[in-house]
Amino acid sequence: MDDFFSLLVEVFDAEGWQYQPIPDRGVIECAFEAHHTMVPLHLQVFPSHQILSVVARSGTRLPHAHRGRGAELLMRTNEELILGAFELRWDHGEVLFRLAQLAQPGPGFNGLVKALVHNAVVEMDRLTPALAMVAKTPPERLPTLDIEALMRREDTVPPVPETAS
Repeated sequence: MDDFFSLLVEVFDAEGWQYQPIPDRGVIECAFEAHHTMVPLHLQVFPSHQILSVVARSGTRLPHAHRGRGAELLMRTNEELILGAFELRWDHGEVLFRLAQLAQPGPGFNGLVKALVHNAVVEMDRLTPALAMVAKTPPERLPTLDIEALMRREDTVPPVPETAS
């Protein structure tokens, strides 16, 4: 675990990212400021299988009455994803975005770690406005909430920075 975990720590140090290491568990806890929210991340290495797992947590919890519509939002969002998946911890109303990848030390490891971190932050941030709208909908209006229309909204999508050609 030490070598694999050390490589993960090296990536975080090289990027200047703040984090809390938990070496005996192969875990890094951190948070990134995104467009809509702060996104807490939990990264864990599984050296025996050479797997890196990244889990983002939403700051929005779904009240019990809202979990069915929230689960629909997550399911429909998952249908469009290539990597990772959203999950709902039903008992707590907590929303997670989880992805894991084989991560062999060597060339490309740093890029893989950065890509997984970036992906988890972006996906959670992208879902945050729709998730908040579901959570704030009065319970009596939940049956009429149009999840598909909510997903098509573009006014909540952050602007894409222009790149120099």
